[in-house]
Formats: sequence, structure tokens, C-alpha cells
Amino acid sequence: MRLAVVGKALRLLLLGAVTLAPVSGCGGDDEPPDDAAAVSWCQAEAVLEAKCQRCHFGTPGANGAGFPLMTYQDTQVVASGKPRWIRMQEVVSADYMPPDFLGPDVMPPVEPLSASEKQTLLGWLEQGALPTGGTDCD
Repeated sequence: MRLAVVGKALRLLLLGAVTLAPVSGCGGDDEPPDDAAAVSWCQAEAVLEAKCQRCHFGTPGANGAGFPLMTYQDTQVVASGKPRWIRMQEVVSADYMPPDFLGPDVMPPVEPLSASEKQTLLGWLEQGALPTGGTDCD
């Protein structure tokens, strides 16, 4: 009985920790700090094009990618109750994507994000994945 109560309390604690929103800046708003430059959609899209769209180009994509990341709208699709960009933030932050666990022989080849690419993509995601600068990147 005591183990069940402890287990339930632990699950509730973990659930609370997982659902807390990250704090950014000092005012509790969703704007980037004054000293940080906003990352535009086009900057983020360049990273998606260079690394993510190798697999995320259609439905299905290559190497098991189940959805496209070709447009701004693709990042905003709600799946499993949350926008896709939130899931993108989770998997990029955890170094789960790009998936180096697939091995060197997959086609198209998977390449890791450079430190700069990761910083750009995570910066855009941490800012709320907004269409800053517009969505026409041509």
C-alpha cells in the first residue's frame, strides 16, 4: 500500500515537472531577452532544409520520418495534442534528432546538427516557433 502511494506521488511529481513551461527572460513573457536577437523563420528553415528535410520531405519521408517539415505550417500542425514544433524542441534538445542511431548506411545519409545549426533551431523553437520575419524565404 505504501509503495503504491509513493509511486503515485512520484508520478504526479514527474508529471508536474514535465508540464512546467520553461522560464525565459525576467518578465515571464514570451519575448526573447532584450540582449538576444530574435531568430527568424527563414534562419530556422535553412537548418531544416540542410539537415531535417533529407528525411522529412513528405508523408512518409525517408528513414521512417512520418511527417514533412517543408513549410512553416508543417511545424505548426497539432499532433497528439500539441504543436509539432514543441516535439521538435524536445527531440533536438535531447539530441534524439537528427537520428545518428540509424547508422552510416541509411539513405539519405543523416548528418548531425553543427553547434551553430542547433543553436539557431533551438533559439527559434524557444522563442515559440513564430513566423518572425515572414514565411517567404526565397
